[in-house]
Amino acid sequence: MKTKALIIGTVICLLASVNVSAQNDTVNAYTENVVVVGSYDPRLMDFPKKEFSPSFKADDVKKTDMQYSVFAQPMKIAFQTAPIKAAKMSGEPFTELYGNYIRVGFGTGRTPYGELFVNTKRNKTKSFGLHMKHFSTNAKIPDYAFSGMSNNEIDLSGSRIKSKNTLYGKLFFHSDVVHYYGFRPDSVRLPVDSSEWLSTDKKDIRQRYNDAGALISFYSTHADSSHLNYQSDLTYHCFWNIHNATEHSVSLGGYFDKRVSWLRKVSKNQVVGLRYDIEHYFQNRGFTAWNAGLIDLAPYISTNFGPVFIEISPKLVMETDSTAEAHFLPEIRLELNLLPGILSAFGGLDGNVKYHSFRSLSNENPFIHHFITSDYSKTAQVLYGGVRGNIAHVFNYSIQAVNRKTENCPLFVIDDSFSYLENQMTVVYDEKVSWFRGEFNGALNIGSKWKGLLMVAYNHAEAVTNDEAYNIPDFEGMLGLSYNLADKILASARVYYIGKRYARMTNNDYWVESLPSPLLVTELKPAIDANLTLEYRYSKVLSAYLEFSNIASQRYMIWNHYPSYRFRFLGGVTYSF
Repeated sequence: MKTKALIIGTVICLLASVNVSAQNDTVNAYTENVVVVGSYDPRLMDFPKKEFSPSFKADDVKKTDMQYSVFAQPMKIAFQTAPIKAAKMSGEPFTELYGNYIRVGFGTGRTPYGELFVNTKRNKTKSFGLHMKHFSTNAKIPDYAFSGMSNNEIDLSGSRIKSKNTLYGKLFFHSDVVHYYGFRPDSVRLPVDSSEWLSTDKKDIRQRYNDAGALISFYSTHADSSHLNYQSDLTYHCFWNIHNATEHSVSLGGYFDKRVSWLRKVSKNQVVGLRYDIEHYFQNRGFTAWNAGLIDLAPYISTNFGPVFIEISPKLVMETDSTAEAHFLPEIRLELNLLPGILSAFGGLDGNVKYHSFRSLSNENPFIHHFITSDYSKTAQVLYGGVRGNIAHVFNYSIQAVNRKTENCPLFVIDDSFSYLENQMTVVYDEKVSWFRGEFNGALNIGSKWKGLLMVAYNHAEAVTNDEAYNIPDFEGMLGLSYNLADKILASARVYYIGKRYARMTNNDYWVESLPSPLLVTELKPAIDANLTLEYRYSKVLSAYLEFSNIASQRYMIWNHYPSYRFRFLGGVTYSF
């Protein structure tokens, strides 16, 4: 077909060339008439095409049957284990610890001060510590007898740490010296008989309290809280004064508890346990000797009901003297998590029985004499409640109210029958003291430099057999401010407010102040005590400090007849090694 097309194309080209040459040669032109009888149709002839479809013919292949068998025989493979290398983790570097710390200083009124701490460094199995302290002053208070004092402490401790429990032990010796300076030598009304006159030299009004003993504590350190948790503390005290009035005491206290699921339909988990406190005192005041003590058993159960926590603990308290009186006291503790991590409310009902030993009374008021009476007091009802929370993790606060009623409540008064100097105190037990206390505590953190503290408390106490609930202020307050400049310069200020208090009048009070005899109480005026502490840290191990006490130099009564020191100053250095 291509060949025919080529032939036809060649013929057309030749005819065209002839026509062109004829047009050019007009002189010898040839003339011919052509009659066209039909239109030209340039179509090719039809040629038949072969048409076919591919086809496949499958041949049948016969399947060959194969027969095989498996021999059940284990393959022997030589395998040798290789130790697995522990993964290496890059933890945070340990900061350097200084096991020893010393702090020394000297202040006005010939006031030396020294304190030493010696401790082992990081150890997973044991620890050891030594603490020694001395603080004394020869400062004087105008118009009053010699008021010097000293405080000395030696503590030696150690512990053995295991994976499930820890054994801790401590030996201690404390010695405190005070002087009965609560009188004015120039204003004392002397007895008519000069043979009854008492020496007012400082060695004759000195009192020393010594406390030596030991503590052994054994407690659990399980990582899994489902185990039995426990703690037991055995303590011994030998307490005596300069007149050899002695008190030996032994106490055993602690707890054990375990998590259970007894009330699974009500709450997921509960904690059941027992708190115990057993103490006994062997008294020998020189003029008489006796024994007394307490056994306090308090089984308890606690659980959570959603945001509500509750603990119930009925107490059994028994006196172990000749009376052997038993007391049943309830204890209920509630806490409601209103806004997790932001606001919670708490409240409860409690009660206790306390034995006022010679040691506990002396620690509270060192100006007592050893002829005081030690006795039990019972607080059958302590009702409390309040709220606590924080605002933006910057301001933390707590507001609480406590109302208690204490039977046979001890109150400190001047014993004007003991000495005409009226410089030693005793204890009187009131039939019942009702005491309400409302308290607010707040802490404000402003960045990393500033921190503010605030405490305000209101007290309202009423006595039955005494004219007033002595030495309880109507208002108390504390305002604090701390500043930290790059951990280099630290400043701290504290201002304390002590409100109006009452004390029982003495014979000399009437004579010195010319008061009418019907008055039975005297008022201790309110006072403000401002203090300032400055510290400069030269390095991580060396620093210097200054302490200013009672900056306003106010004289106020700590106890009746016992005024405070006025302005005092103490400065020194600290060193870690």
